[in-house]
Amino acid sequence: MKNLIVLFLILSGTVCSAQLFNPQSKDITSEYFPDFETDIHTPAFRKKRGFTTYSEMMSFLEPLVRQHQKLTELSYIGKSQKGLSIPQLVLTNPESSQAKIKVWIQAGIHGNEPASTEGVLYLIQRLLEDESYRVLLDKLEIGIIPMANIDGFNKQLRHAANGLDLNRDQTKLVAPESVALKQAFTNFGAEVALDFHEFRPFRRDYLQMGTFGLTNAYDVMFLYTGNLNVSDTLRAYTRTPFVNNAEKLLKDNGLRTHAYFTAADHQGYTVFNQGSVNARSSATSYALSNCVSTLVEVRGIGLGRTSFKRRTMTTFLTALSYIQTAAAESGSIKKVLQKSLEQLNNAKAVI
Repeated sequence: MKNLIVLFLILSGTVCSAQLFNPQSKDITSEYFPDFETDIHTPAFRKKRGFTTYSEMMSFLEPLVRQHQKLTELSYIGKSQKGLSIPQLVLTNPESSQAKIKVWIQAGIHGNEPASTEGVLYLIQRLLEDESYRVLLDKLEIGIIPMANIDGFNKQLRHAANGLDLNRDQTKLVAPESVALKQAFTNFGAEVALDFHEFRPFRRDYLQMGTFGLTNAYDVMFLYTGNLNVSDTLRAYTRTPFVNNAEKLLKDNGLRTHAYFTAADHQGYTVFNQGSVNARSSATSYALSNCVSTLVEVRGIGLGRTSFKRRTMTTFLTALSYIQTAAAESGSIKKVLQKSLEQLNNAKAVI
């Protein structure tokens, strides 16, 4: 068990409590998860409480679209169960003659993961207003769903209005939001796809570890498919260069990273699982369409506004790294995807 704790770099509850009660030291949050000094002017940072609502998001996006009409197209892919229109933005420079790589970015499919949407809103703003980032649109066409689960997000609840987890509904397609999202993704034809989430750092599975239990120490974890119906070429290419480049940028900014894992209690033992093969969630669902696919989990569920700027910046920096890599790899991505497709056509399906 000690080896597992060292392997995953999980902070022990004993260390946490010592930091909390030692008057000569900082508390655990400021010690291990200090916030960024960056000024962010997205909706949630314009108020002291709560998170961005659907109406606040639209009031933020619509002026940006009007100010940058040549670079931005706003459309609606369908309606939530409460009748709210689900927005999709497409960002690109139509005046650039370069062949474009299509990058899909989705956030807010779980309504209680607010840094996913906030980081993506900040990304949209920076791409449109910062010239050093705007040049990326010469090589890319970026499709963005900033708030996939509007009804859940407005109430800060994980599930959609009918109680379904939309990230477990990508094969059955029971919810109308799932159908709209799947159709929009298919129509877009993504070559690189990102789905942003937050994870719960304090889990009951960790309570038996250490004197006071443990908390996950990572700022972000990367989930990329292990499904054998996705070619080994594509799975390897997702890791190198995309995940590797993102990890470097995040670590350069003082953030901790790891491959995604979950824990579960099994007959008194804590068992760690890593990776995903199930097509009902986006990491595999997207990859099975033959694109570079990653589900990104940022430390956040249950923290409220604590470390919210750090979580938002983690989302932003991860998205930025992926689109920078996509632009830098624009000459290689299509070749890799073609090779991957050829491998799949020559292989037997794994059931």
